[in-house]
Amino acid sequence: DSEIALEVGKTQTVTAVVQPADATEAGVIWASSDEQVLSVTNGKVKALQGGTCTLYCLASDGSGVRALCSVSVSEKIKSLQAAEKKHSLTVGDSWQPEIIIKPDSATNRALRWSSSDEAVCAVDEAGQVTAVGAGKCVLSCETTDGSKKTVKINVTVTE
Repeated sequence: DSEIALEVGKTQTVTAVVQPADATEAGVIWASSDEQVLSVTNGKVKALQGGTCTLYCLASDGSGVRALCSVSVSEKIKSLQAAEKKHSLTVGDSWQPEIIIKPDSATNRALRWSSSDEAVCAVDEAGQVTAVGAGKCVLSCETTDGSKKTVKINVTVTE
């Protein structure tokens, strides 16, 4: 394969096909371009953290013959945290909540936003909040990568 996709923590064994089949020296050496993303030992690769790298298979006979494989490692979000758990706004104000995503190497960092009461707080796809009317609402921010992490922020809007 010229491309491999793995999730963090998963392993896969890759094999090299040496040609010609009757080569006297058929050994290969495996290497990863980024050992923090992917480790490789005797063709067994292990995804360590989110990112991309190249898997190299080099002929051990010193001929310089090599094969390359692009590897993408996906890593789910392990935690979401709001910089503020509650916030106050005045009608007409806008605010962009700060959300801290861990680990930094998480690959799909997209978030889905919603408001418990759009008549109090409207929130767009990017998390930009607009205070629409006086009252209280709860903003919810959740992951879209399948990790099912959610954070809630209580918002009070005054006239």
